[in-house]
Amino acid sequence: MNVGIAGPMSLDLLDYPGGRPAVLPEGYPAPIVSHFVNALLRRGHSVVLYTTSQGVESPAVIDQGRLVVCVAPRYRPRSAVSFFAQERQWLNSLMAQHPCDLVHAMWSYEFALAALDSGVPTVVHYHDHAWTILKHKRDAYRFLRWLLSAYVSTRAKHRVANSEYLKRAFGRHGRDMQVIPNFLPVATGVRDGGPTKRRKGCVVTVSDGFDGWKNVSMGLRAFGALRRRGLASEYHLVGHDMGPGEAAESFARENALADGVRFLGVVPYDRALAEIATATLMVHPALEESFGMTILEAMAANTPVVAGCSSGNVPDLLDGGRCGYLCDVRNAAEVERTLAAALTDHAETRRRCENAQQRYLERYSEDRVIPELETYWEGILRTADAVIERARA
Repeated sequence: MNVGIAGPMSLDLLDYPGGRPAVLPEGYPAPIVSHFVNALLRRGHSVVLYTTSQGVESPAVIDQGRLVVCVAPRYRPRSAVSFFAQERQWLNSLMAQHPCDLVHAMWSYEFALAALDSGVPTVVHYHDHAWTILKHKRDAYRFLRWLLSAYVSTRAKHRVANSEYLKRAFGRHGRDMQVIPNFLPVATGVRDGGPTKRRKGCVVTVSDGFDGWKNVSMGLRAFGALRRRGLASEYHLVGHDMGPGEAAESFARENALADGVRFLGVVPYDRALAEIATATLMVHPALEESFGMTILEAMAANTPVVAGCSSGNVPDLLDGGRCGYLCDVRNAAEVERTLAAALTDHAETRRRCENAQQRYLERYSEDRVIPELETYWEGILRTADAVIERARA
């Protein structure tokens, strides 16, 4: 099958059949899309990618036979006002020049709309719920994103959600959604062959933000209490707004919570995986997750997780607590108690980690998820072929 993937993606994480180009356009921090692409290549598919970059001024194409990477210019943030009209025009042009059998569009925004306009059978893969995000981030940009997603939803015939939780979030409008979860390609969660020795007493949080529903301040408060009790020595913060001098450090210093905390900020993907794999424990204090990719990375790496008992898809991902510790992440005392239990009850923590790895292998591994996706695509293409045959007749 010649599959088109449209969306933001980490171009540096792709497995290029002809070798990684010496110069790559700037990509996005979207490893899950690269996981999909690499898995399809391993299974013998040809893949055409359609993405955008702020690092190009005109369309660029990397053609390596079975993998063709089409990159259009991106003019963010002003493009949101026109719903990324110029980007979508470039993407449509690239889709016409480099065609595919079916486009699988990641997220329900400009890439999905460009794919729907192409006339090629299109699957829209939802990775978030725009209305829920708008409730947490009430700004003009998120409002425009919600409008765009709502319009895409009225046009999309084939829709996929990355979790049952996300499907339920759409209510009656999600009844026709197929659920195909995110996955990881390797059991260890570390691309270079496995984790190094764990750092005793090291807690980690990996998040794409600090404030709001990411709730990382709760992790800082809980770690401070654990450190005073001698149960933890280091807290590593990885992600946006959590580097030196950024929001997380400012909050920590203002609240006398900076002792023992390393503010690492945004790091390369492999480094983030290594931080998870070498930590004693991950705390994921987010109030809502449509899936919870960093939690899955911890499950695959045998790192115990403490996360929210009502945080979107998190309870399902952790199988109701069989695969990790669940607590009320709005309650600092409860977070601290749960972290302390995970750090001191070694037998129970080991049991939950074993459950987590087994759940990963049975439900969230590449060999489990990609065949589901292939079957779904084949059904769409059979239907499209049947429609064409009837029209010819």
